[in-house]
This record gives sequence, structure tokens and C-alpha cells, in this order.
Amino acid sequence: MDSHDELAVNRSAPPAPNLVAIQRVWETFAAGVPLAATEELMRISHEDVELHSYLARGAARPGEADEAIRGREDVMAFLRRTTDAGVTITARARSFEVEGDSVVVRGSARVVRPDGSFAETKLSWTYRFRDGLIDQISWQPRAGE
Repeated sequence: MDSHDELAVNRSAPPAPNLVAIQRVWETFAAGVPLAATEELMRISHEDVELHSYLARGAARPGEADEAIRGREDVMAFLRRTTDAGVTITARARSFEVEGDSVVVRGSARVVRPDGSFAETKLSWTYRFRDGLIDQISWQPRAGE
């Protein structure tokens, strides 16, 4: 293909189903219902999904490691424990993109601990799909954006 050739883009094509599923989860989260959003997320995840959570990192005390949470039940149990302990999270999505077998959400998050201290940053969350379900959820900071 020559650099002057134009790629055909079908703007009327429906968005990829993985993208739509992640957007729905974030709509629920934005409505202020993180537990329901996580339940919805787990419904579209493999039983042994692996979660690397900013919430876990932000809720951790200094020096605690960021370990992966594995399995739908453990992810839900983690969220219930942290919210029962008084930890809150506010996250905002700024953009959604499909990158290969993943959906990447760029935005920001603020985790507030029961003592009033907090962690806040710009992040990218990556939802990696395998066989139509999420098998890994991870995050990374978006410094300098």
C-alpha cells in the first residue's frame, strides 16, 4: 500500500462487543455504584480472572505489596472488605480504545482511606480478553499526560 492510499473505514459499523461491555461497566461505576459495576465486570470475566488493582495499591499501607487478586470470588470479596473498612474510590474514564485483544480505558482514580489520607493519579486500565471473556485486568500510571 502506498502512503497516499486511504484506508476504508466503516463509520456506521457497531463498536466491538468487548468495548461496549467495558463502557457499560464504567457507566455503572460512574453512577456511583462500584459494587454493582464490579459484579457486572465479573460476569464478563473468566472464573480465574487476574486483577492487579489500583484500589488495592491505594488502600494499602506504605510498604505493602501490590499482589494480584485471582478469581471472581476473591475479587468480589476484596471489594467488599475494602468498602466495609471505609475505603472509597472515585474513578473517571476519559477514553476507551480497543488495542488488539484488550480494551484500554484512560482516566483518573482517587482512593480515600478511612483516616482521610488518599492516593490519586491518572491511570490506564487494561482489560485483556480471551475467548470473549476478560482474563486479566491491570493498570499503569499515565504520568505527564
